[in-house]
Amino acid sequence: MGGVAYSDVHIPEERIVYDSEKGLWNGKYKDDQPTLNTLSQGLYAAYGKAPYFNYYDDPQPARGYLDDACDGIVTLELLDDKNKIKFRAKARFCSAPPIFAPDSEFVRTVQDDVMQVLLGPQVDPQQVPIEDALDIVRRAYETVRFMNVEVLNGDTIKGRPNHADTMPADDSSDYNRPYAPVMAPHSIDTLAIVGLHQQLYTAMSSGAAPWFYDALRQPHETADLTDKGRRKMPALMSGADTNYLALTHRQIDTIKHAGQNNLFDTSVKAPDTGLTPRNLTAQLQYRGRGNPFNTHIASSVGNCCPGLELDFRSVWKRAFEDITLVEHDNYVLDAEGDHKDLQGHRLLVIEIPDEHGKPVDHPVVVQAIGPTADGSGVGPLEDSIVNLEWSNTLAAIWKHKGEYLNCRFTKEKMLEKQVLADIPKKQTITRKLKVRDFFEQGTTVINEALASPGELTQGLCSPWQNDFRECVCYYWASSRPDYVNIEPAADGGSRGDNWMTKKRSGQYVIDDYKDNRLINYQDLFNDWEDVLKFQIGGKDDKNEG
Repeated sequence: MGGVAYSDVHIPEERIVYDSEKGLWNGKYKDDQPTLNTLSQGLYAAYGKAPYFNYYDDPQPARGYLDDACDGIVTLELLDDKNKIKFRAKARFCSAPPIFAPDSEFVRTVQDDVMQVLLGPQVDPQQVPIEDALDIVRRAYETVRFMNVEVLNGDTIKGRPNHADTMPADDSSDYNRPYAPVMAPHSIDTLAIVGLHQQLYTAMSSGAAPWFYDALRQPHETADLTDKGRRKMPALMSGADTNYLALTHRQIDTIKHAGQNNLFDTSVKAPDTGLTPRNLTAQLQYRGRGNPFNTHIASSVGNCCPGLELDFRSVWKRAFEDITLVEHDNYVLDAEGDHKDLQGHRLLVIEIPDEHGKPVDHPVVVQAIGPTADGSGVGPLEDSIVNLEWSNTLAAIWKHKGEYLNCRFTKEKMLEKQVLADIPKKQTITRKLKVRDFFEQGTTVINEALASPGELTQGLCSPWQNDFRECVCYYWASSRPDYVNIEPAADGGSRGDNWMTKKRSGQYVIDDYKDNRLINYQDLFNDWEDVLKFQIGGKDDKNEG
C-alpha cells in the first residue's frame, strides 16, 4: 500500500467487500444467518438483486477484484530504442484453490476441450498411437479411485438411506425420472472398478485394441436416462449442469482408432522428431520453466459443472457474433446489431455443413428419455429438456470461423425451456450468424471477445472454500477428492475415509451438512491449510507441514 496504513485508505461504499465491525459480507447478511449465501450472485465477486435473483434478467458482471479466485489477461510488450513495439505476448491467468490430488489428472480437462477446438472433433485414424488412448484410461483410473462408487450409485449405506447429492438423486429431482440406483445395488465397489481400469490399461499396453468404445457415452446421449444409457462410461459422474459426463468427441475418436493399425504392435508411438515444436499445439502444451504441473490447463477440469478453478462454460457464450448465450443453456441473454430482437429467445438448432457441404442439423436441446412412472416402458420424461453442453455441441463450428451459419431460434421469447420438445419448424426463425475465431490471431490464447477478464471465475463461490463444503465428488474427483485411504475390507469390498472428515477412522461418513464429524464452513475459512489433506497415491500425505 506504499506505506499508507490500511485504515487510512478510503474505500468507496460500493466497493466494500467485508465490514468487519458488522460482520457482514457486502452489507447483505444478518448475524443470525446460519451460513453465508454462497451463490456467486450474492457475493462480492458480482452484483445483482441477490438473493432474489433472476439470471436471465440480471446477469452478473465481475467487479474485477484481484483475489484468490479470479482470472484476467496479461499483455507484455517489448519496445525498441524508439519506443516502438518490437515484440508482444499475451496470456490468460487464473488464480484458484490448490489441487489436492496433485499426482492425479481428471478424465476430461480444459486442455482436452481446447485441443478439440484447435484440431477438430475427429482424429486421423492413421495417426493415433496407443499411448494417446492409454492416457485417457489412466486419467479415468486416477479419477475413479477417489469416488465412493457405492455411495454415488445411490445404495443404502450401513442401513441408512443415502441422501447424498448423486446422479440417481438428480435424475429424479431434475428430470422426473423414477428414482433408482444406476447399477444393481451393492453390485459394485470402488476397488473393483479401479481394478477394471487397471485391467483396461494393461490390456491396451500390450497392444490390444480398445474393446470398450461401444460402452462410451456419446455427447448427444447425455439425456438418455434409461438403465442402459446411465450405465455408459463415464458412469455416475456429472458433466455440465448435472447432466451425465461425456468425453469430448476427440477423446472418444482417439479411443476408437487407437492402435487399429498396429494390433499387438506397441512400437507405433508418437513420433519423436528431436525438434522443438513451435506450432499452435506446442503453444497450448507449453509449460514455463519452474512452473509445477498443476499450473497448466491439463490439470484443470474441463467443460463440467463448473470446475473449481474456473467455469470454462463461460468461454462458449459468445461463439457467434452479436449474441450472448447463457453459459449453461440456450437462452439468448443479450443481442445487438441486426439481431437485437433475438434477446429473450432460445437457440434450438445450428446448421453445420458436413464434409460434402450439405447442412446438417445440430440440436442444442434434446428431450430426456427414461422409464415411465409405472415401469411399463421407456419414453420421454415429462417437462424434462436437457441442454447439450457447449464444448461438444459447438465442436464442428470452429473450422467455419469467419463464416455464417444458419441458426434456428424460437419464434417467441421464452424463459422456460420445458416447452421446447417438439416445436414445429414454422414456429422458429432462422438467422445467419458469424462464427467468431476462438483464439487470438496466431496464438492459442482464448479470444478476449469470447470471455472478458473476470468472466471465467465470476460464477464460482467466493470465498472459494465454500465450493469444497457444498459440492460433491462426482464433479471433480481428482481435484476435490472424496474417497481416500482406501483399502480392502473384510466383507470383500472396500473401506476408507470421506476426505471431508475431521478424524480418520476408516469408516466412510456420507456427506451431511449437519454431521459434526465433517469439516464445516468455519473450519474451512479459519484453517483450510490443516483440515484439507493433500492426497498422494490416493492416501493422506504424511509429510504435510
